[in-house]
Amino acid sequence: MDYETIRIAKVTGKCPACEDYAAKNSTTPPKIAVMACEGACSRGEVARRAANMVAHRLARDETVRICLGGAFTKDTGQRNLVRRAEKVIAIEGCFINCSSRMMEGVLPDLKPEIVRADLIYNIDLPFGIDEVPDEMFTVYAHQVAEQVVRDYTGGIPAAAASQPPACGSGEARGGCSCSAGSADTGKNSKTPQYLPADEVNVRWEGAKKFRVNNSRSGTLTLEEGSGQCSPCDAFMAALGGCANLALLGRLQWHNIVTDTLDVKVSGIRGAGTPAAYEKVHVTFSIGCNAADGVLDRAIRQAMTEFCPVAVTLGRAAEVTWDYQRLKQG
Repeated sequence: MDYETIRIAKVTGKCPACEDYAAKNSTTPPKIAVMACEGACSRGEVARRAANMVAHRLARDETVRICLGGAFTKDTGQRNLVRRAEKVIAIEGCFINCSSRMMEGVLPDLKPEIVRADLIYNIDLPFGIDEVPDEMFTVYAHQVAEQVVRDYTGGIPAAAASQPPACGSGEARGGCSCSAGSADTGKNSKTPQYLPADEVNVRWEGAKKFRVNNSRSGTLTLEEGSGQCSPCDAFMAALGGCANLALLGRLQWHNIVTDTLDVKVSGIRGAGTPAAYEKVHVTFSIGCNAADGVLDRAIRQAMTEFCPVAVTLGRAAEVTWDYQRLKQG
């Protein structure tokens, strides 16, 4: 086998946050070390997010996230986490296997479990990150993360024991990125496990106009009685968007190509006070090559299991759905 010889300048300084994290997670018995391709392309982005989901959300007690740059370039806490781990998982973006090859260069006896992320979500992604919607990165990463937890840690994802990606389950199903699943029991625990809270800030800007900001610098304008979406429009749009992503994730898991997907949501509110929604209907218009039975099941699962907005709303109102097929382009 051919090798490259690489000279890396040593540094005397250390990153306090990195070393503190390494010390905190140097447990006995050692945790499973999770490292990932950190490449600039979209496949590397999926691998990076999947590793973060495994170590910081789905298997927090069993795993520790490795800083690949730190572990590769200096022999301090991060490399020690890899060195002492009984199992090392390398989530690779593609067949180049960058993270495992890098670490084997400084730890020649290392035999990591290599997980090819692109073989799990099984979509031919472009190179550029800006060519893939952020929500779909979350769907793909959750598919990978759940399969890693199930197959390589021997556990059930703590936040999604029976749910799909971004609403996901042990079957590594697809789902909406607005949540990684509903509360469920973690491994060997009867205590419900919860994800970090979803938060938005809604600021009144005068008249009937409001500005919504999320933690990722996203913004949305809501305004009653104007060309903008009203709060009630946004309520129904949240259901449509969540159901849309949940269904896309399910179809992609089954390698079903979707050309077109439109979702129409209509809601009926009571005339009195409070004017709560009593009936909500969702119509999917979809162009895909799925058999009727597969599509029926995927939509039913999206609406009753995998979309947290639909599941939550279904506890308070009657939620129904149907679909129509569109001619594929």
